[in-house]
Amino acid sequence: MLRSKAVIANSPIADLRRYMLGLVGGEAAAKKMPPIELQDVDGMPDGEVAHAHKLSFKASCRRFGVTSLAQWIERLKTFNAVQALGRLSCPALALVGTGEGDEAHQQFETLLAHVWPCDAARV
Repeated sequence: MLRSKAVIANSPIADLRRYMLGLVGGEAAAKKMPPIELQDVDGMPDGEVAHAHKLSFKASCRRFGVTSLAQWIERLKTFNAVQALGRLSCPALALVGTGEGDEAHQQFETLLAHVWPCDAARV
């Protein structure tokens, strides 16, 4: 087994689904989004969905082996390491920027609560 000497988390994302939903306004906002299928993305007008967002969505679908936004959000449920955070025993540096949004800051606080419940320093 490979043992890490140290870890740097920039940003410390332990629950990828929750983080991604935070970018669109949370679970409730995601449920209101129209169904988007991979096959339909290229036909969407750039004024409706920015070209960069289309490319990002297509790459995410291919990376995660899904063909729709709903499938992708469901697939992200498996990318959750919150319960494993307490097993981190090597020195760690966690970074989050002031402009990264509420969810990134909440996940930073989750990391601190699980890994360093008593001796975390915030700068």
